[in-house]
Amino acid sequence: MAKGLHFLKTHFIPAILLLFFSISISIAKPNCTDRCGNVSIPFPFGTTKDCYLHRSFFVNCNDTHYDPPKAFLGNSAINITSISLEGQLQVWQFIAKDCYSLDGSRYYIVPWIEIPRYLTVNNTANKFTVVGCDTRGFVSGNRVDRKYQTGCSSLCTSEDDLDKGSCSGVGCCQTSIPKDVWRFNITLESFNQYKNYDNRMNKWDFNSCSYAFVVEETSFTFSPRNLYGLRNVKKLPMVLDWAIGNETCESAKKNLSSYACLSNNSECRKPDNGHGYRCYCLKGYRGNPYLVDGCEDIDECKDPSLNDCEKDRCVDIEGSFQCVCPKGYQGEGKTDGRGCVRIRGESLTLKFVAGVSVLLLAFCLFYLELSRRKLVKMKQKFFLQNGGLLLQEQLTRRERNRSTLCNRKEYGFQNGLFLSKSGRTWPVKNSQELGISAHSSLIAG
Repeated sequence: MAKGLHFLKTHFIPAILLLFFSISISIAKPNCTDRCGNVSIPFPFGTTKDCYLHRSFFVNCNDTHYDPPKAFLGNSAINITSISLEGQLQVWQFIAKDCYSLDGSRYYIVPWIEIPRYLTVNNTANKFTVVGCDTRGFVSGNRVDRKYQTGCSSLCTSEDDLDKGSCSGVGCCQTSIPKDVWRFNITLESFNQYKNYDNRMNKWDFNSCSYAFVVEETSFTFSPRNLYGLRNVKKLPMVLDWAIGNETCESAKKNLSSYACLSNNSECRKPDNGHGYRCYCLKGYRGNPYLVDGCEDIDECKDPSLNDCEKDRCVDIEGSFQCVCPKGYQGEGKTDGRGCVRIRGESLTLKFVAGVSVLLLAFCLFYLELSRRKLVKMKQKFFLQNGGLLLQEQLTRRERNRSTLCNRKEYGFQNGLFLSKSGRTWPVKNSQELGISAHSSLIAG
């Protein structure tokens, strides 16, 4: 179960993430295939001509004999399971086996690997591992500039001696791989051909084989079952490092026609293991630094895991982000800092300004009301001084007279009789009785 979960973590989940990543950001050259089965193929690697940087980065995608297709390093038998733009390849590597039967016959498999010189065996992710109770193993070969050899021994007298997860020399031992290894051979030996030291009892009943392999450390956990279970296992994962050429960054930059870091937002670094150089996107960018415009800006504000700002305080800028406090606040705006706090002095200033503004407004309103009242009193004074009462009385009398006047069009006066339009008549002495003579011209219409 644990191995199954580990497989999901190291193979399936990264493959899904790479698939999602490749949808949003291009990892291969235009018009080039970026996948082989479940493996993403980023440039400088490629599956066809004009899709890889040079021949050593050719990936042979075998879809004839495998479904789904399998990726192989060039024309070799090295099966690639993942390619990282950080400079790693994960591959399957054969296990060395040395098995004895009761009659003393021997079954022996000794793998070796020779990889292109731009590749080296990762010295931190891998361990040389030996499994067995009567075993010593060696790994030897070539580094960039010299030969090397290392190894360890594993012994035990019974299965009860073994501890799960421990590779301390009892049933299992491990040792580190030196830097700059590009070729290795594995050698396995038995101290006593699986016989106890007193030669009275044979170990064949619980351990008849020795095993040795270079393996990705996180992909292998020792178990007593490995003593016989590894007999049916052919390959285990191993990590290789890759880089561009054998030049330093300084030397490579002098020849821009062959310089591999094509993105403007990329940088060149020397690898910790092996020779040559690698290209990386600058901080705040992601993508493929080996492609023109391959490194794209990361919007850290959209992903809370990429910024440490308080909520709604993040502002994305080219290649980075800033935590910004709103107006009237100060601080870092970060969740692990002071955050944003109100500025005290500015708060008091704002309150003072607001208070003064209210007082000024009240004074203006009071002044306007006082001026209005003065104007009313002044009008009343001038009204009285200039005969306003007499004028008002005359105007009132005139309005009253107007209401009693008759229009000549409505009434007639003829032969001492007052004639209305309704036809009624009555005698009057003169027109003055009707009070219309003096004003008839005003109301005649």
